[in-house]
Formats: sequence, structure tokens, C-alpha cells
Amino acid sequence: MEINSIRGKLSEIRRSAFLIGLLSLIWFLLRTGTKPSRGVYPCQRVAAASGYLWLTTWVPPLLLAIPRRLAKTDLNKKRLVIVAVTLVVIVVGSVVLWKLHEVGRRPPEQAIGLTLEGRLAKVQPSSDIFVVVGTTGYDGGFSELISLMGERGLLFYKSDTNGENQGPNGLIARDDVVIIKVNCQWDERGGTNTDLLRAIIEAIVNHPDGFIGEIVVADNGQAQYGSLGTGGSLDWENSNAENPSQSAQRVVDMFSGSYRVSTYLWDEITRKAVGEYSEGDMEDGYIVNQTANPVTGIRVSYPKFRTKFGTYISFKRGVWEPGDAIL
Repeated sequence: MEINSIRGKLSEIRRSAFLIGLLSLIWFLLRTGTKPSRGVYPCQRVAAASGYLWLTTWVPPLLLAIPRRLAKTDLNKKRLVIVAVTLVVIVVGSVVLWKLHEVGRRPPEQAIGLTLEGRLAKVQPSSDIFVVVGTTGYDGGFSELISLMGERGLLFYKSDTNGENQGPNGLIARDDVVIIKVNCQWDERGGTNTDLLRAIIEAIVNHPDGFIGEIVVADNGQAQYGSLGTGGSLDWENSNAENPSQSAQRVVDMFSGSYRVSTYLWDEITRKAVGEYSEGDMEDGYIVNQTANPVTGIRVSYPKFRTKFGTYISFKRGVWEPGDAIL
């Protein structure tokens, strides 16, 4: 009986244009918050349209009815203040929603105030920066970026065979060891988009010559910081993705059965000072320069670690083979 009663109430809510519009308005305002660019999300556009319809349908009659109500009612000053404040909230809310709705209808680059102009570096050698706007890692945006780079002469795949996005001067060879440094210090939208991470890994393992190298997804979450004050994580419960449960670790697990893909959380070795492999130190840890940089005053440090598949990596000097000479 109780279940049928609940279902009946839910059915009434679904058929109520008033409640659907009001709930859409509340959802839009809470979900968008102080970041108007979220208005471009498909769910936000639907909520904005429904909420805007609610405002234009229900608010004007209310505004027209209140003056007549005031004329017939002997309200005290306290009630008049409450009515006035309510009117102000309704009007301001209507204007804010309309503005956010307008922002949501703009292209993403305009919604966030992003204006891109081509510029030449004043100092050589310089690097080219390639940007694809209005896209994500979830909808093939990274493939578009690879094609854009290829059109400008920067090939993604290093190969003896010349072809689309591949050639002898490409970036990634079939047997390379690639570190993808993400931001794992914070969960949800504070971290790297894991849809983009997945797209990058897919692009690498789909090397036209057949990928036989290794990929490591890594980061230093700074130990005591992070969303929970315990440092970073590569397996957050809520991540930055279309499916929030898709953590960096889960992305890596999608490929680990067929390719050498793993994760490494450098938090675990941040406080351990070590020497280079070439100095005979085989321990994982951080190498810290003994002297500070004369310009910045900072003592530079970098990780050195062994991957899940037994590869020894120095962030500064690259892959180290056990048979290499020790200085």
C-alpha cells in the first residue's frame, strides 16, 4: 500500500508542470552555481528552458495579483517587508536565470570568455600550442587535436612509414615508455578529466605500427593535501568525467589486460630522498638537488621509480636498464 502511494505521488509530480518547472529552476541554479560556462551542458540547457518557462508562466500572474491583494488587505509593516523581499527575490532570480540561459546558448569558447588569437613567439626556439575548442575527451576531441597537429606538421606517431599523422619525425614510437602526468590531488572537477585520459591512452595504444611500449599514469598528490586532507588518489569515488565513477585507475584497468598500462601515486615516495640509478641506488623515491637554483632559490626535485612491469624510470634521465653502467 505504501509503495503504491509513493508511486502515485511520483506520478502526480511528473504530470505537474508547476513542480517540474520549479524543480528545474532550482536544479539549474544549484548545478550552475558560480560557473556560468556549465550552462552549455545538455542537461543544463533543458533545465534552463523548463525553469525559464516556469518563470514566464507563473511569476507574471503573481506580480499582478499582489498589488490587488495589498489593496484589499490591511497588512502590517512586517508583512509588507516580507512581500517586498519576496518580490525582489523573484525578480532578481528571473533576471539571473535569463542571463545564465543566454550564456548557456553561446558557444563554449564565448561562454567562458575565451578568445584565441595566433601569436608568434619572440624568442627562439619556441613551441607551437594547438587548441581545439568546444569539444571534450568524450566526443573525439583528442582525435581532432591529433589531426590538427598533423595538418601543421607535428605528427603524433613516430614511424618509419609516412602517412596520416605518422612519420619518422613523429612524437611517440611503438616501443616508447610514456608517462601521462595527471592531476590527482583533488576529486570531482578538481582533477584531470578521465574521459580525456582514456582518449589519450586509446590514441597511444592504437599506434599504426602496433604499440608494444608502456604507459604510466602518475602524479604527486602532495601527501597531506587533497579533498580529504590525506593526499592524492588515482581512484577517487567521484571523478571528473561524464560517468563520475570512472577514476584514473579504472581507465587504466580497461587497458591493462592487453597493454602494459599502470598507475603510480608518487605520494608514497615523496618523503624518501634517494640517488639516481646510475649511482647504484635502486630504491624508489625523490631526487633532490643539493643546491638551490640561483634564480628561484628552489631546490629542484623529481621522482625515480620502478613501474608495475619492472621498468626503472628517472623522471629526469628516462628509462634505466639494469645492465647500464654505474658511475
